[in-house]
Amino acid sequence: MENCVQIGRGDLKVWLAEPGKRYARSRFDWAGFIPQAELCGKTFCTTESYPGGPPSTGGEGFCNEFKADDATMGWDESDRFFLKPGVGMLEKINDKPYFFFTDYKVVKPFPCTMQANGDHADFYSGAIPLKGIAYAMHKHIAVIDNMLLITTTLTNEGEKPLRLREYNHNFLSLGGYGAHSQATLTINKDYKNENETPGLIMNEDDITFTDDLKGSFMIKCDNPVAYAPMRWELRDGKAGLRVQEWGDFDVTDFYAWGTRRVISPEIFGDFPVEPGKSRSWTRMWKFSPM
Repeated sequence: MENCVQIGRGDLKVWLAEPGKRYARSRFDWAGFIPQAELCGKTFCTTESYPGGPPSTGGEGFCNEFKADDATMGWDESDRFFLKPGVGMLEKINDKPYFFFTDYKVVKPFPCTMQANGDHADFYSGAIPLKGIAYAMHKHIAVIDNMLLITTTLTNEGEKPLRLREYNHNFLSLGGYGAHSQATLTINKDYKNENETPGLIMNEDDITFTDDLKGSFMIKCDNPVAYAPMRWELRDGKAGLRVQEWGDFDVTDFYAWGTRRVISPEIFGDFPVEPGKSRSWTRMWKFSPM
């Protein structure tokens, strides 16, 4: 896979993008951008869009995004520049509020290095001070048996508190089959079809798909905080694969977005960090045959 390094153990292989080469846009974290995972030769991931398809922000596979309030980004109506966590210093295009789908110019990426060895890798991102805001990040990625673990440590090296929300987008298509009648998504209960998209069968414990699915769907969990630990599982009978995700942190939101070609369950967590302090959390994925 172009501009990627492979790590793995046993039957599970994971591809890590070299920072700033395969992905160098303004939405997703450049460190730990994982375009593909493969178990016994079968793939789990796809792209956000496709050549000639709808506009996208260039997401692939297991890629995370940091969302932040205006203060954490250094967003100021009178200034040209702001910080996007996981990316670097960006330049405004206009006076409109920040919008994740806008492709902002990356003026100065966070300095980021990758060290990969066998079944694990480490990413180190340095700080770019701006308006009293500065933070450094270490991301440790490991493959253990049929599991992928990502531990993120964020250190506040600035003068102002950080207010960050993080999630992994999980652009999934097990075996390359997307959303179809043999694909089933199981999440903690109390969810709803936000867009009222036809083609979804909302059962008590899981969600399946039909050939009537058109456009995009959005599923929301009404009260994710009530379920600890929060987790989801995607199974595909045609591919003979399943994957689960959970974490060691309090869940603040859960959404699942998708189309016929991609399913994206997303677990959100809030990670405030005071000046001079550090905060760590771990996300875990388990891959297995059905």
